[in-house]
Amino acid sequence: MPVATQTIPTHFGDAVIVPMPHGCDVMIVCVLGRSGLRPVRVSLPHQLYAADIANLLIDGDERVVCIPYRSSDAVDVRLEQAAAV
Repeated sequence: MPVATQTIPTHFGDAVIVPMPHGCDVMIVCVLGRSGLRPVRVSLPHQLYAADIANLLIDGDERVVCIPYRSSDAVDVRLEQAAAV
């Protein structure tokens, strides 16, 4: 698993440089803790800041994990029954 260890200063704080596979344009930011992997937000790669990491790691959580994905692979869910309820 690649590890993000570098930051770059921006107007919004120190952005974490997250290595992304070719073609991936979005990431799911998760916290790995005692209860397993918990997704906390969807983000663009340049929108994860060092301060976010500190804020996400509470209550004994172990680490932050980013899962890259391609937004072009998204699945549109449309349920006819859900609209009728």
